Amino acid sequence: PYESRCNNLPRLNLMSDYLIWIQNSRWAICNDEHTQKFRRYLFEGNPLYREYYHVEEAEYNKQVLTKFQNDIAHTFLFGKGEANQTETLWPNLEQITSFSDQVFGEYIYLPGIEGRCVERRAYVKGVYEQLAECSRVLDLQGDVLNFPELQTFLYDMVRVRADNGYQSKVIEIVTDSAYKKLLLQGLFQYLQTQFNGTLNVNVDFSKFVTKGTTPLGFMYDEVDLDYPAVKLRIVSHFAFDDLVNAHARVSSSLTTAGRMIWLLAWDTITMGVIESRFKDLSSGNIDDLAKINSDAFCRMDNPVRSIRHYLLKWVVDVKCPAASLIIENVAFAVPEVENKYGDYTDVKGNDPANDA
Repeated sequence: PYESRCNNLPRLNLMSDYLIWIQNSRWAICNDEHTQKFRRYLFEGNPLYREYYHVEEAEYNKQVLTKFQNDIAHTFLFGKGEANQTETLWPNLEQITSFSDQVFGEYIYLPGIEGRCVERRAYVKGVYEQLAECSRVLDLQGDVLNFPELQTFLYDMVRVRADNGYQSKVIEIVTDSAYKKLLLQGLFQYLQTQFNGTLNVNVDFSKFVTKGTTPLGFMYDEVDLDYPAVKLRIVSHFAFDDLVNAHARVSSSLTTAGRMIWLLAWDTITMGVIESRFKDLSSGNIDDLAKINSDAFCRMDNPVRSIRHYLLKWVVDVKCPAASLIIENVAFAVPEVENKYGDYTDVKGNDPANDA
């Protein structure tokens, strides 16, 4: 008590700002009176058209929406920004201007009001791109995954998730169906090493695994891991199978490049919708045109087009990149379970000097 001590812990404010890019996604459904009349004549007089070409409006609208949803899902995962889409270079992005009819010269042009810059062209950066910018994408370059080194990453991610208040009891590994089986075989071999070889190779490994399928088609196997002490959920989906197959169709040498392992903390990754709306527009009918056009005044009818514009203004928000990891270009082989190289972690298991 006789020593001088007036030290206090510093105040720690954990609030932070980070850059998120906004994208406007558009789609539209158009209807044309003249086209519909032509299609009706085809439908009535051409059985081949009725059977093989005709699509009802409800089905067509469904197809448009499905394609839009697929495009959004792909952009959410893999979307890329423009070359100048950075915090400092954004003034060089392409300008988006408001409507102007100065070029056509048909109606009234209002200088200073029409043709103004209202936005810059930018795109959301998907989950993959954002993690890559934070060095959370590892390229195995065709090497075999090393499970003990992967455990080091798993442990760090568990600590990061827990420290930031996110779910940390279950870690999901998402990959293609074929490689999921090899991951499970690697886990079985890992268990054998932990039991010093006393685990009977004929044991029913299914007793260690819980299986399941979600309504969205994700098939998973859950295993209780010893380090870190979490439930490891190995998930597969046809989308990851398609990714491998797409690379293989281009060249058999690219098959490995298409094999990926995603370890995402989904409660740290969101799609934020800033605005969602639609607008219905139609071209002028003959009554409206006749009021402003003398040539239309001498006509009785004119085909009318109508269109519904849809807008989705949205962002991809990866709040905590350190809580997630993507491993790509993985060899189609059972993961190594013993060849850990010291404290070095590149999930390959070999001497880093050999990677030079």
